[in-house]
Amino acid sequence: MAESNQKKQQVGFTKSGKLWLIGCGLLFALSFPFGSLNNATQLTPDDADVISFGFELAGVIAILGAFILWKATVSWPLKNRIGFVVALSFITFLASILAFMPAAGIVEGWMNFPAASTKTFEAFLPIGRAYRSHSRSGDSWTIQPTPLWTNIDVTQADWDFMLTRRRPWDDGTDPDNISSNGYFCAKVTMQKSGDALRIIYSGHYNPLNWTYRLPTGAIVVCPRGAKGQPYLKLH
Repeated sequence: MAESNQKKQQVGFTKSGKLWLIGCGLLFALSFPFGSLNNATQLTPDDADVISFGFELAGVIAILGAFILWKATVSWPLKNRIGFVVALSFITFLASILAFMPAAGIVEGWMNFPAASTKTFEAFLPIGRAYRSHSRSGDSWTIQPTPLWTNIDVTQADWDFMLTRRRPWDDGTDPDNISSNGYFCAKVTMQKSGDALRIIYSGHYNPLNWTYRLPTGAIVVCPRGAKGQPYLKLH
């Protein structure tokens, strides 16, 4: 009986710690709907400040979580306590990032693209480079527009289109990297409001990595006049 009571004392967990873990779970759950609603990539203005703020806020929450979890595990052996707090603090940081980033993108979109002054149009977006990434969850295919740089995911069919039609003077033979330099373009839906410009996705949403892909058929050889332009309207 004494041994059982001692074991319970060692694994005791306060109410505040339990509430914190529930909060982390809610943040992680919210990342799914927030990610699906954040269906745009802003090209201008630069959203570096928003990203920095998201990381800073997640860091503050992780530090606060470490303090709460340290108090919540006061009855634990020190070795177990340190490992648990470090691991859960990292998970807190990750859950915060996954929720805050798409939420910040949605809010930023509302601010920079008010309905009254936003124009929507179809355009060709010249591609500077394309590459394929390998991971345990599967391959991904990414294009980087030029001169307005960002990362945009495409489908495997469009990757294969570029791979089999790469420029004759492209000296690269790497199957995971294509140097387009304006040879290929992405047909995209764009929005403009003042100096703000963004791409709107109507393609596939992947809930496993919280990203959109352009629909199959979005990649074409650039029409004449598209090379070197930030975008070229179709109509």
